[in-house]
Amino acid sequence: TFVFLQQVGVGTTLEWERLQKATTRPLGVLVGLAMQLAVLPFLGYSLSRALSIEGDAAIGLMFIATAPGGTGSNVVTYLAGGDTSLSATMTLATSTCAFVSWPALLTSYLAVTPCADFTIPLGTMLTTVLLQTAIPLGIGLAWKRRMAGKEQPRSLVRFRKGIIAVALAGIVAAAPASSASGLLVITWDL
Repeated sequence: TFVFLQQVGVGTTLEWERLQKATTRPLGVLVGLAMQLAVLPFLGYSLSRALSIEGDAAIGLMFIATAPGGTGSNVVTYLAGGDTSLSATMTLATSTCAFVSWPALLTSYLAVTPCADFTIPLGTMLTTVLLQTAIPLGIGLAWKRRMAGKEQPRSLVRFRKGIIAVALAGIVAAAPASSASGLLVITWDL
């Protein structure tokens, strides 16, 4: 719920023209995809080899290094005053590519790493992309477009910022509780 509300708030900050620009001038998106699909996985793999990380820890590191960009980047971009339209486009682009890239990258990197079997939850990925990214961003963008040409009261702008802040606080507060049972301490000799 918090992530959904947060992304609706981010969606209200998107600019339709900037989203369209990503299709006509895709250089920023292509550079971002190259970083996400080539550089980050390579750095993750290099780090796992340099620190002799193996087994489940290697799988976890490579899951993170090869995973698509998440909704958190949209919020951080918004809070930093960055280009939320580019961030949202990157999130959707990497999430869409992930249906092919994530299994391919994980399989290739982990083929040379001693580790246990793993599965990639493609159904869960699709649900997450739709419910936590595409649909709420679309709702926010539609809301903004509907309000186009109308003077937005200051209370609406404050509400948007408030919804993003409250949702972010809810996510931060809920994260430790939701993952407490799965905490794993990993140690290695340096």
